[in-house]
Amino acid sequence: MSMDSSSSSATNSILTSPSSTNAPISTSPSSLSTTPRRILKPKRSLVWRYFNVINNDELNVECVLCSSTIIRKSTSTSNLLHHIQTQHNSEYQNINKSMKSKSQMRTTESTPRLPLSSERSVHLTKLIADFIIYNYLPLSIVESPQLQVIFQEAEPSYVIPSRKYFVNKIFQDMYSEIQQNAYNELQLAPGICLTTDIWTSQANQAYMTVTAHFVDLKNNKIKNFVLETKEFSGNHTAERIVERLNNLCIDWSISDKIVCLVTDTCNTMRKVGKDFGKGWIGCTDHLINLSVNDVIRKLDEVKAMLATVRYIVTFTRETHLAIEMLNKYQKSFGFIERNLIFDVKTRWNSTFYMLQRFIEEKNCVTACLNERLFQKHFINVKVSKVVEWDGLEQLLSILEPFEAATRKLASDSSPTIPIILPVITTLITSLEYRDADSSFQKKVKDNLRLIIQKRFEELYQDKLILLCSVLDPRWKDFSFLNRSLYQSHNETLVVLNQLQAFDARNLAYLLLEEQFNILFGNTSTVSQSNVQQPEQKKKEFDLFDIMITNNILTPTNSRDAELLMYENEREIHRNENPLEWWNANKIKFPILSKLAFKYLCITGTSAPSERMFSAIGHLTSDRRSRLTPENADILLFLNKNS
Repeated sequence: MSMDSSSSSATNSILTSPSSTNAPISTSPSSLSTTPRRILKPKRSLVWRYFNVINNDELNVECVLCSSTIIRKSTSTSNLLHHIQTQHNSEYQNINKSMKSKSQMRTTESTPRLPLSSERSVHLTKLIADFIIYNYLPLSIVESPQLQVIFQEAEPSYVIPSRKYFVNKIFQDMYSEIQQNAYNELQLAPGICLTTDIWTSQANQAYMTVTAHFVDLKNNKIKNFVLETKEFSGNHTAERIVERLNNLCIDWSISDKIVCLVTDTCNTMRKVGKDFGKGWIGCTDHLINLSVNDVIRKLDEVKAMLATVRYIVTFTRETHLAIEMLNKYQKSFGFIERNLIFDVKTRWNSTFYMLQRFIEEKNCVTACLNERLFQKHFINVKVSKVVEWDGLEQLLSILEPFEAATRKLASDSSPTIPIILPVITTLITSLEYRDADSSFQKKVKDNLRLIIQKRFEELYQDKLILLCSVLDPRWKDFSFLNRSLYQSHNETLVVLNQLQAFDARNLAYLLLEEQFNILFGNTSTVSQSNVQQPEQKKKEFDLFDIMITNNILTPTNSRDAELLMYENEREIHRNENPLEWWNANKIKFPILSKLAFKYLCITGTSAPSERMFSAIGHLTSDRRSRLTPENADILLFLNKNS
């Protein structure tokens, strides 16, 4: 709204009238003889252009635009500015422009602007970039007035670059640097394992993530990179997925280093593993997830118990009176105030955590169920109104080893494929009957045992799993599959016999010998063709070479000796690092150590790719609705690989 002529003339009169607030104060003798008057400070705020003081009283002023009287409680100009903003918006905009102009002039005059190329600017810009990347913040944060105020206070000479500068310059430079470092490390890797998965974001965009895992020889641990998280539109056929994987391997120059691809076990991904032709393993956590889901979602007794739990959890989480009541009892019992957990169908572990929290809050939940609020809510429901606490506790005790197994297999920094056989064998053992087992527990265990036998029917013959198991000095003897250990454990013995588990050790050492001979032959060929070897004298026969206690430990260059020495090595403790052991013994086992560093990078699950789902969920939220898939890929790459 523009100011009318009357307003304009009134404003001009303010600026020129002797009664203006900027007019000099009278100092005549008559005024000095009266009671001393408080000296008025000069009015520096631009808002005083539109107000007159009434009767020399600063607290009572009149608007010259609308003649409104404003009574103030203090000398602050906030209410005057509020009046201009609400009643005379166009004048308020003029004041804003003038204030900003003065502020900019003051900043320019007082502090010189730092060039973006200066060391200080580069450092501050990098801090902002890291802040955005690691917290999944929207790029518009750089335009936030609050952030600008912070930096104005901290470093007045620094001006935050624009959003485009971050996207086109800062993030691109960071991506190029980290990508080159990752590329260089992958070229030195003895072997590389890939994991991949596809997920649809909240914005209904499909993304395909690929991660790479290899043995870091310097630090004796598994290292991983997220190679890409790119949009994958169209049909998700095996042919298109394989094509994407092949192109990625070419881009990163790692085609000849891939030893395995790990995915979930759906039919499409099984075909991808076969057509990719680099070796394939189905995600063990996925198989465990399917096995447990077959029980908790299909067994009638379990379904009924869980339905009651879910109903109570849902009511408690969605009704503020219910959560207040739960918190009241938690406080009275001396517990921490916390909510109940609801499960997610796609992740069975969430059902375990729901049960675990529900049972931990047993006293509080029982007290709540006796309250009228809860009883009234249960009148017309179809679920059971009785909580089977004993059954829930028995079910939780059965599922606890399965939850521990999924956590152990999801490790990022240590080899996980060698522990697949020990983990599954332990799960089978955990399903044995106990003397105190109820009929319900036996029924759940029987169902789980049958499902595991079906889901893992080829596990103990899988060549890659067997090879990696025998290359791990923690499990090389397969002592956990010694038949004599299970003679008194009938349920476990039957399942292991059905799975042909007791043949695993012999098959594993045959596979090891096969790979050893291939690598030994290649090494020998290279050695003979490229290096001229001096003629060696025939070794003199030594009687002690054939002594039973020493024959396998005698230093020799034959391939049989290295294999025999390794086979007769003692297993190390399961909590020791197998990569450290191989690094310490690589001179003693030159060929086998190369095989170990090549294959122990294989992960037991596709969890690294699945973890990207939550990350991409943060990035493609409503706050980042304009984020392109290309920029999402860059930000995720920087977040996970920096």
